[in-house]
Amino acid sequence: MRTLFPIALILLSVGVFFWLIQPNRAEIARLNGVREDLARAAERARELQEVQDKLLAEDQKISDTEREDIVKLLPDNVDNVRLIIDIDGLAARYSARVKNVEVTTGSASDSSSAALATGPEQYGSIGLAFTVSTTYENFLDFLKDLERSLRLVDVTALTFASSKKDQYEYNVSIKTYWLK
Repeated sequence: MRTLFPIALILLSVGVFFWLIQPNRAEIARLNGVREDLARAAERARELQEVQDKLLAEDQKISDTEREDIVKLLPDNVDNVRLIIDIDGLAARYSARVKNVEVTTGSASDSSSAALATGPEQYGSIGLAFTVSTTYENFLDFLKDLERSLRLVDVTALTFASSKKDQYEYNVSIKTYWLK
């Protein structure tokens, strides 16, 4: 009887281990894994919150004039009239006027940059063709001003013809972009 009682206790403890403790250990291990996943997610959320706070602080540092410059560089809508007025204002500095204006709409996918786009188009493009009559030197200065203007503009075509002595008719085609 002395040996039977310890053996029964050992068998009982082995049985309790396999029927009660072992299934709970697996559940505890699974819950520990879930807890670690949640802790990693909470840490990542905290990191993202810090990044958001930094970005908001940087956003607050941008002045209103800088914001206007950014919107002028890449507007969020198409404003053909404003674009034509801006270009005409540039031409007026050199005693020239913009005439024969033609506007063509397009999208980012019809340009050579479509190979760079990996997702949905985030910007659109608009083409503008116009004629300017001025001297060669004034036209070069006009193009330099157009290049340096805040509006993002690509000159896509340029032709010219002589109309009078030292006066040329320049047919200019440009493409400008806007955010969708």
